Amino acid sequence: MKNWNRLTACALALIMSAGMTVTPVLAEEATPEAAAPAETVAVDAPTFYANSHDVKAVVMNIGAAQDSVNVTWYGSTPTGGMLKYGVQGGEMTTLQAAVAPTSSEGWYKNTVTLTGLQSNTTYEYAVSADKDEAHYGETKTYTTQTFGKDEPYTFLVFGDPQIGCSGSIDDDNGGWTNTLNHALAKAPNANFLFSMGDQINAYYKYDTSNLSQVEEEYDGFLNAPQLTQLPLATELGNHDCGYNTALYGQHFTLPNISEKYGQVSGDAYGDNAVDSESTGDGDYYFTYNNTLYMVLNTSCLSIAEHKAFLEETIQANPDVTWKVVSFHKSIYSVASHVTESDIVTLRNGLSPILSQLGIDIVLQGHDHVYARSYIMGGESGMTADVQKNADGSALTEVTNPDGVQYITMNSASGSKFYKITEEAFEYTAVQNQEKVPNYSVANVTKDAFTVTTYRSTDDSVVDTITIKKSKNGWETVDGKDYWYEDGVKQGTEGRGKEIYDPESDAWYWLDSDANGAKAVSKDVYQESDGGKWVRYDENGKMIKGWNTNEKGTYYFDPITGAMAKGDVEIDGVPCSFDETTGIGLNLAWKQENGKDYWYENGQRQGLEGRGKEIYDPESDGWYWLDSDANGAKAVSKDVYQESDGGKWVRYDENGQMIKGWNTNENGTYYFDLITGAMAHGTVEINGKTCHFDEATGILK
Repeated sequence: MKNWNRLTACALALIMSAGMTVTPVLAEEATPEAAAPAETVAVDAPTFYANSHDVKAVVMNIGAAQDSVNVTWYGSTPTGGMLKYGVQGGEMTTLQAAVAPTSSEGWYKNTVTLTGLQSNTTYEYAVSADKDEAHYGETKTYTTQTFGKDEPYTFLVFGDPQIGCSGSIDDDNGGWTNTLNHALAKAPNANFLFSMGDQINAYYKYDTSNLSQVEEEYDGFLNAPQLTQLPLATELGNHDCGYNTALYGQHFTLPNISEKYGQVSGDAYGDNAVDSESTGDGDYYFTYNNTLYMVLNTSCLSIAEHKAFLEETIQANPDVTWKVVSFHKSIYSVASHVTESDIVTLRNGLSPILSQLGIDIVLQGHDHVYARSYIMGGESGMTADVQKNADGSALTEVTNPDGVQYITMNSASGSKFYKITEEAFEYTAVQNQEKVPNYSVANVTKDAFTVTTYRSTDDSVVDTITIKKSKNGWETVDGKDYWYEDGVKQGTEGRGKEIYDPESDAWYWLDSDANGAKAVSKDVYQESDGGKWVRYDENGKMIKGWNTNEKGTYYFDPITGAMAKGDVEIDGVPCSFDETTGIGLNLAWKQENGKDYWYENGQRQGLEGRGKEIYDPESDGWYWLDSDANGAKAVSKDVYQESDGGKWVRYDENGQMIKGWNTNENGTYYFDLITGAMAHGTVEINGKTCHFDEATGILK
């Protein structure tokens, strides 16, 4: 955990461009600005010291994963407090808090990280400022939901609460708490809360006189009891920056904060610049079930740092279905900030990166107005995929979009609203401003990510968008591979289906008898190409070319995969395969046009060089295949062979190599009983000395 007062200078790379050019288009008509502000429910004046005289500002923050949370509170003792927790009704475990000083005299930050939490379990916990059992505050509860990669879950998203902006912390706390109440009534099984930044309003940027105001606003924000009952993820907003950044880090404990990327110094705040350096919390991330959440600190304008953080985080977390990025400063909004220089820098710099990295959704705040972009993609990441319903309204569902969905959240407390600008931006699909606090419910499954935004006054819908990921390609279930196209499992009907996988550049057979599972080590008859038998190997790939198994050798067409049968020519070589089984003729003669040819593994032999000597086990004889006769068996012919040191051998009228004595019209000869070599000169045969002509081999 990073010390609250560690001063880090961030090398700020401002990646500027000429700015984004937009062509105005008609956007949805905004509710007139004269609309009355939202009413808030009456609440008692908040008791900011929530638990006891020595503990306040208790908050449960999101952990590194779904089974982890960080509990943070202010305590009044420098030695640190304790946290006790356990399954509701069970034994309690006591943990010592990590303690650090804060900017507020007499208060110390206490943090405990709980890990290994079980799904669908209610826990209870209490915190103290010291080690005295009597000083524990009231017991809080936290109920986990179902954990698991493919398990659906829900979270709640809130635009800038900005407590204190209206001039009344009490009123803003009331609006904030009211929105939380409505959101949790709409989604009572929400897994966590997500605030888009600007939790408070006071800058505390020029001197220390604003410190008490800042802390009162944090008390107003954290007084909402829901923040002790569900994990809260936050973003660093521009109103949380300046000298405030230290206090932000003192109130919240967030996971996987980068000390390299997204840190800011005093000259990085743009319109919230301060006179001296002030360390900000960097980019951070967490995972929840099947989703990777990456939170960027957009008070740091170094595009290079954010890019490196995103790339490294994605590489370290490859096994996710959804990739979500969030940051405070909206880059696709419809309010006045959208043309400011820092927003232009972020838009021009981040858009192509987010598109290239395959980010699904970007959640944003800052502009206190609701806006949803079209899917933004293209090489620049800034090209709007303008698709509408027949009536001209924006789509509420997209499938496998080629780009990024950006959503800007309206105020969650009603402390401040911005007007929609008169300019119509080409990227805007939906815009809304009714001066009514909003909240959004995000429902996530393995196939769909839905964000529905509601008015906190009556829970009516402002907008909804569902991004679907139709399953395409292979999915392995219980050791079997299944192929999906647009979310539909293939090969379950008829006899099955042949499919092509471009990634492996191979064809496969989906077996309907196995509910569409990929066939492996199997021959399949297909009606395509006039009817053919094809074979799939142990990995399910269609075999092409030569193939041998325990039964014999086969050949499959290199284009169609059809099994060869009968007599065919392959690469200029005559080949012969069984008409029924397709097994290549092996170690056998085949007579064609009155001549005998020898085949091995389906291929005719003796075509190369001078020819080939072969042994036929059936006749227990050796034969010569004459290349000059296209591999035909040589008959009544003498052949010089280089084997056995060079020798002349003779093949009889049946083509079999002669061994022993042999006589023809020219004379008598002798051929070695083992090698078949013709005798020359003086040799001893069966104990007798014999003389043969040195040149012709004729017996003298």
